Amino acid sequence: DINEVFAPVIVGAKPEYYELIIMDRWGGRVFSTNDINAAWDGTVNGQLVKGDVYVYKVLVRSRYDAKKQSYSGTVRVLR
Repeated sequence: DINEVFAPVIVGAKPEYYELIIMDRWGGRVFSTNDINAAWDGTVNGQLVKGDVYVYKVLVRSRYDAKKQSYSGTVRVLR
């Protein structure tokens, strides 16, 4: 009942140049979106994923100077 979804906090990005990708440890894509307001709910095809560490990548373009930026990290799913 805490942190039921994962979504990065993005400030200063152009919404039309946004992508969030979440992958399992083998590089398989489990979630992706171009909606800056969307969040991952820890499911794949409506099924809960197992508790594990997942890799996220965020691709954005700055609203101020149109510079492309990429951020990545991990998110841990606990069940």
